[in-house]
Amino acid sequence: MQAGSPKQGSRQKAERAGRIAECASSIITILSGWRILYRRHKTPFGEIDLVCRRGNTLLCIEVKYRKTITDITTALPSPAQQQRLAKATEYLFAHINSSDKHTDDLSLRFDIHIWTGRGRLMRRSYVALENTSWHFE
Repeated sequence: MQAGSPKQGSRQKAERAGRIAECASSIITILSGWRILYRRHKTPFGEIDLVCRRGNTLLCIEVKYRKTITDITTALPSPAQQQRLAKATEYLFAHINSSDKHTDDLSLRFDIHIWTGRGRLMRRSYVALENTSWHFE
């Protein structure tokens, strides 16, 4: 692909829109009383966009941007992506549990923030990542 090709330009726009969506999710999360521990945290199983903590709850957030969306289920992670995210989250959770002396009752929550081109946020929360079976909260 040549530098400056239309495909490269649209990819750059999509990357920029994704970063703006992550920034907006960060702001909303902070205003909701969460402390951001990591942004774009890499694990051996993949990257987690935002890792936050409030009290004894650890919150991992996957941020998605879609220019247009008619049905939220089309923007949710595929089963393979869910597996990857669950493994990355469980890895991070185990690492934090082993490194923090005050995590006896630390609970885990996973949110997906889906931003649309019109600046609308659709959020889904998942609990009980056991066996990667995700449940709406």
